[in-house]
Amino acid sequence: GGRYDGLSALMGEDVIPSIGFAAGIERLALLGSYNIEKERPNYIFPMGQDAISASIKLADDLRQNNIQVFVESDGKVAKRIQQAVSAKAKYAIFIGGDEIASGMYKLKNLDTGEEKSFSPSEIKEQLR
Repeated sequence: GGRYDGLSALMGEDVIPSIGFAAGIERLALLGSYNIEKERPNYIFPMGQDAISASIKLADDLRQNNIQVFVESDGKVAKRIQQAVSAKAKYAIFIGGDEIASGMYKLKNLDTGEEKSFSPSEIKEQLR
């Protein structure tokens, strides 16, 4: 890169103010041949106002461990689940009063429909 003001004069034309730069087009073209898999999100669904605090705490812990997660607390449960399915989420985590009392949150695999209960630390391991 740099200034090329005199290049056009060397080629027999008038002096034209010019610059040069490299954009790396070849490298960008090479990226098209890679199949980079996008990380699928996970969703946490608090069931009731009491569960929002626990949901945010779990989301924070997961995010600190580089696990992508969203907390959806507004609207009907069916609509929230549909939103997660539309986003191609892999897992849904359900936290309600019973789950908070037992310390075991429901983890549902949205691909298989399988649902199990895990502690927050076990959920972190499942999502890695």
